[in-house]
Amino acid sequence: MVSKRTFYELLIGTLLITFCDCLSSEQELKIDALVRDVFMAESAIPGVGVTIVENTGEYIFSKGYGYSDMKRNLTADGNTKFCIASITKTFTATLIMKVLSETFPKLGPAVLDTPLRIIHPNGTFMFSDRFRYESMTFRDLLSHRAGLQTEYFGSSFGAFKDTDELLYRSRYAPEMASFRAGSFYSNTLVALAGTLIGEIAGRPYGALLQDFFDQLGMNNSILIDQHTNYDLVVNASRGYFLENGVVKQLNSELINMVFVDAPAGAIITTANDMAKYIKFHLNDGRVGDKQVVSQEALLWMRQPAAAFDSMQFRSVNSSLVAGWYAIGSGVQLGVFDGWEFMSHTGLWATFESEMRIYPRLGFGTFSISNGPIELSNRCYNHSFLQNSLFAIVNGLSSGARIEPTDLTQSSNFSDFVLESLEKYIAARQLPLQNVSQESVVGNYGHPVEGDIEITLRNGTLYFRYGTWGKGYLNQHSKHPVYYVIWDSDFVQTIYFVAGGLVDTFFSFETENTFSIIIFGEVITFQRGVSLDTLPKIPWKPESCTPEQKSVEKQ
Repeated sequence: MVSKRTFYELLIGTLLITFCDCLSSEQELKIDALVRDVFMAESAIPGVGVTIVENTGEYIFSKGYGYSDMKRNLTADGNTKFCIASITKTFTATLIMKVLSETFPKLGPAVLDTPLRIIHPNGTFMFSDRFRYESMTFRDLLSHRAGLQTEYFGSSFGAFKDTDELLYRSRYAPEMASFRAGSFYSNTLVALAGTLIGEIAGRPYGALLQDFFDQLGMNNSILIDQHTNYDLVVNASRGYFLENGVVKQLNSELINMVFVDAPAGAIITTANDMAKYIKFHLNDGRVGDKQVVSQEALLWMRQPAAAFDSMQFRSVNSSLVAGWYAIGSGVQLGVFDGWEFMSHTGLWATFESEMRIYPRLGFGTFSISNGPIELSNRCYNHSFLQNSLFAIVNGLSSGARIEPTDLTQSSNFSDFVLESLEKYIAARQLPLQNVSQESVVGNYGHPVEGDIEITLRNGTLYFRYGTWGKGYLNQHSKHPVYYVIWDSDFVQTIYFVAGGLVDTFFSFETENTFSIIIFGEVITFQRGVSLDTLPKIPWKPESCTPEQKSVEKQ
């Protein structure tokens, strides 16, 4: 094993290397040391997949590290299947560029800014106010600038029977920011975009995606559905979480919950197949001599749509220019060492990933891990790995050193959850609870998040929220709230995210209203609220209806 100090010495020695047509054996050894002895060792990661594409696809490095299945002692390789989560959004955006450019060729890039109700007048979409309904575009959906608080927890708990229910509920999503004034991340609206493009193309999203896989030769890539047993998928990596310091295997049925917003996060693929995808983008939409997606349409993805201020500029301590500056259509836009890239990260059910594509450099990278703890607040995370891979292969023009993520601003997750509870209690000025257990038994609902049933079991309150949201409610000893004793494997995802068990709280404001405080978010449910009780159009129609002008497919 190479020590971190030795690795940094090796890495610094690469910083002045010029671009080459292939990786040298020395570079490959440094990549192996980086992945195994630094990235994986720091967080006890069971398995990792890494892809590097350089010289616009003439050279490809694709490799697995560690284990895909620890119980069966199966090692990871380039054909190990991982859930790439939100990197799926880049595939959805690519399909949207393809279908729109081919269906409305005369509109050009303006097709992304044409209102949905005009470009797809028969669509069943609806939004919480008339202005958004009349104005929403594909660019709005893909760049997260709708400013709506769509579903946050419902899909994780399996609270929706299908995608149609998820998308229908999005019409009740409240405004959290002014329309197009900023970015408010939404899996649901990207899922809506993928569903709508299938309607426009006359084929379901899954069929469009499978055709795309076939055209790129991504033969080991699939889309998660509701019923497939992930444990039976050939070469599939298991997911892992950390419980009381012990690495345990995830119940793979939790992975299936992403099916409801599949266009936003449900692709399972391999390092080898990701190399083909990155190469496709670096070759401006070509595969061999076939133009699968036009070069112009792919460029639409990289047009900035919403500002995203996460840049690090030159300073007295560093000459490195790096970070993310904007969101495009289905991608994040950034700069590293002065080179532009488009990227996306992914996180779902213990799988965490990042992809970067540098079009002007002809270079791309992809990395993925299968647990056992979320890396966003760890010093050796995927961004650190991506930066280091760039430095090993290309060097850094500035000669700057790649440093691990600064954790001085990070806080303990349990402390964060407790602080969130205390802020909630202070804001609501809640009295000590005098609400009887019997009086809160019943059915509750949230327009966007779904329905919850509360019952009594042997004198203890018990809740059921979808497939995986199940548990007992116990009175907190210090605060006027109940805390959850989980009765389902959903608790495994909490262990993964927090590195330990952190509390989820129920607060009964009245006999008819309660709030869930989970991971710092507060969601309020009301007795008797269900889709049957809500208006199909969430805003009051005016005397005249919106003018329907459709765009002909040309």
